[in-house]
Formats: sequence, structure tokens, C-alpha cells
Amino acid sequence: MPKTWFAVYTAVGCEVRATAGLVELARKRPDLDMDVYCPMATRWWRHARQKKRVQRALLTRYLFIGIGSRDPDFYAIRAINGVESLVGVGGEPTTIRYELIEPLRMAETRGDFDLTREHELVKFSKGTKVKVVGGLFQGFIGEFEKAIGEKRAKVLLKELGRVVGAGPIEVALTDLQPLAA
Repeated sequence: MPKTWFAVYTAVGCEVRATAGLVELARKRPDLDMDVYCPMATRWWRHARQKKRVQRALLTRYLFIGIGSRDPDFYAIRAINGVESLVGVGGEPTTIRYELIEPLRMAETRGDFDLTREHELVKFSKGTKVKVVGGLFQGFIGEFEKAIGEKRAKVLLKELGRVVGAGPIEVALTDLQPLAA
């Protein structure tokens, strides 16, 4: 039987505590057939001239549970330390399609939420033809103007040989792909 997914609303800063409690509940109560998923992001944390790599919840105050049981025990779930409620309408928890959760899991597995990872950036020179492969201007072709720091660039978009807009736009370097000459 496929699992029915729900969003859990946690107390402030209690995503990890609630996840641990729900995992323990799933271990103690195999009849619930419960999966717990809290999407995590890895970031740099700086304080007092120290820099540490830490994991934090990607969606602040939210996590997901998948329940395979036909009669889920929502009372036991709400009683977990750190859980405030299940997201719903009129006191009735609302289901979430797994198709919305699966891309989060895949992106986390790929490392998309690891902000500490060094991304290999292609070095462009002024005038290089590029294609925008992500973001708001995805699909547009233009010319590389200049880099802005290590992560952004100015690109002059062109459509049918003419400049689009008032001037260059700013995009992430990771959203650019060089075009073959």
C-alpha cells in the first residue's frame, strides 16, 4: 500500500528534535508504517571568527511524514516533543502528493542544498556566446559581459540578433553554459 504523506509543523528550531521523536515513534509502532523526511541544507556558520559547517532544516518549521497505515494515530504524532501540529484545514490533516516531496529528496541527494560545496564554474571571456540554462531567463542566448564576484555574471541577451531589454542582466554563473563557436 502506498504511503499517504502529511506536512508536520514544528516548534521554532525543533525540526531535528521532532524528526528524532517521530523516527523513534516509527520504530516503536511498526503498525504505523511511517517514514519521516526533514529536508536539510548544509551551510557555513560563522561566529567569533570561527567558521563551521552545519546542517539546518531547509524548510524552517516543516517536515514530512509518510504513513502506510489505514488508520493513522495522529494523536501520537502530535504528542511528540517538538511537533506543534499537522498542517491541515479545520483540524483535519491535509495530504501531500509524493510527487511534491520526491524532487526535494532527489535535490538533497544531488547536493543542491549544500551551500558549502565549491561549485566548478566555467570561466568565460567577454563576448563569449552563452545560453542561460536556469533561472528566470532560461533558454535565452546572449553574450558574456563580465563576472560579478565569484558567483554572478552580467550577460547581454540577444534575440534574433538584437539586444533584449535596456542592457545586460545579472545571472548566476552556474546558470550559464557556453555555446559551441
